Amino acid sequence: MVRPRTAVSCCSVEAALSWAAAGVCVLQQSLPYPFGDVLPYGEVDNRPAHRVVYAYATLLQLKHPRKAAAWFTAMVYFSPMDNMGARFHAPGGPSSSMPFRI
Repeated sequence: MVRPRTAVSCCSVEAALSWAAAGVCVLQQSLPYPFGDVLPYGEVDNRPAHRVVYAYATLLQLKHPRKAAAWFTAMVYFSPMDNMGARFHAPGGPSSSMPFRI
């Protein structure tokens, strides 16, 4: 049986979420605590950090939208230019006022 392209297997989401969580854990260990600075996306060395946090938040949003909202909000704070588009997923962001969901 061929699955539609939009169908996401529960097991694949769980596996991807655990890999992304491991990446976020490594990132958190490499940053000072508490981290209140910015990670400019323009710095090429910072881009993997942006990608792993965005991947984690996006996957988390599939299972726990409220928990993911905090990660998207944090992304907007540590990357004010928001090159990844986290503002569209953060509570109170531009998509909150749209009649449809991005």
